[in-house]
Amino acid sequence: MGMTNGLKMTVIRTNDDNQSACCVLLSEASWLERYRDYANDPTSLLSESELHYFSFFKSERRKQSYLMGRLCAKQACLNLVSIEKDCSFSSIEIKKGVFNFPVVVHPLLP
Repeated sequence: MGMTNGLKMTVIRTNDDNQSACCVLLSEASWLERYRDYANDPTSLLSESELHYFSFFKSERRKQSYLMGRLCAKQACLNLVSIEKDCSFSSIEIKKGVFNFPVVVHPLLP
């Protein structure tokens, strides 16, 4: 069965240090079994604007890739900070930054 592994890290830069996290999703085939609810009903994973963007995808492979990417990103966010266990993935939004880098938006995240 698929699983996610998370890692907290500090990115050290010249002028400051920033907290970061990553998440690795193992076993794509198992992901489909374990997270089929997200594939069948992405509203429990995606924010409103992410759902809007997702609705334009035609390819099932692109939809699956997008959902897996969002799942890993949101799990990494939860691993980085202590958020209540009842926090839903759909309350975390991953937006595009100026150069298309991911920007995380959630009221409980710094």
